[in-house]
Amino acid sequence: MVIALALVVLLAAAGCGGDDRAHPVPSHQPCGGCPTFSEHDTAATVSAGKRFVLELPSNPTTGYHWMTVQIVDRSVVRAGRSSYAGHPGSPPGAGGVQRLEFVARTPGTTTVVLRYARPFEPDDPSARQLELQVTVT
Repeated sequence: MVIALALVVLLAAAGCGGDDRAHPVPSHQPCGGCPTFSEHDTAATVSAGKRFVLELPSNPTTGYHWMTVQIVDRSVVRAGRSSYAGHPGSPPGAGGVQRLEFVARTPGTTTVVLRYARPFEPDDPSARQLELQVTVT
């Protein structure tokens, strides 16, 4: 019994830590503790195999939301999930924060291009664009 319990503990410990590239974390899990960047950042450095987040002001009730338009080198960074949360205590229709998750895949540098627009108005002159230069180490 003691040997079986010790074996279970050793096997569980063997699965902890290590290189996330060998065992990537599924992107559907929350990204708590991930490096977080904002609309004021133009560059980011992230370790390979790790996830990172862009938190951007958004108000989807107006039809606008942030979309990943381009990732120049998808071997370096991959887009993950996107979620939205209103500010606590805000009335309905007020803006909040959109969280866009990405995965730093392999060492290198790439540019992530995002656009804040209505998907049904592709030529909207009021659409905003944001670029983030990402270096993966």
